[in-house]
Amino acid sequence: MKIFTLLALLIAIVAGVFALQNSTPVFVQFMGWQAQASMALILLITFSLGVLFGVLISLPAMIRRMGKISHFRSQIDQLAYDLDVANRQLSQASASPMDPHVEQRPHSLEHPTTA
Repeated sequence: MKIFTLLALLIAIVAGVFALQNSTPVFVQFMGWQAQASMALILLITFSLGVLFGVLISLPAMIRRMGKISHFRSQIDQLAYDLDVANRQLSQASASPMDPHVEQRPHSLEHPTTA
């Protein structure tokens, strides 16, 4: 993620320098709209609109990904809780036969006979 941020910052700096070096006035016409402005301003506006549309297009995928991550984190938390409960039950079960107060008798197939 840090590399992506650095790359985006580098592209923005390059676009800004390029726009500032091309500051001659230009005439822009778009769908009936007409304007005359510096090329730097037109380039920066165009670049900004491109970034904005790119973010808007990728927004649904980012929201889905965040939802999946949240779902998987809740599953991890539930599984960690289940593992903790199972470990406690295992430690309690293994500690019970070792209790010296509990008398353990060997299991025998023969029944005691009374005489």
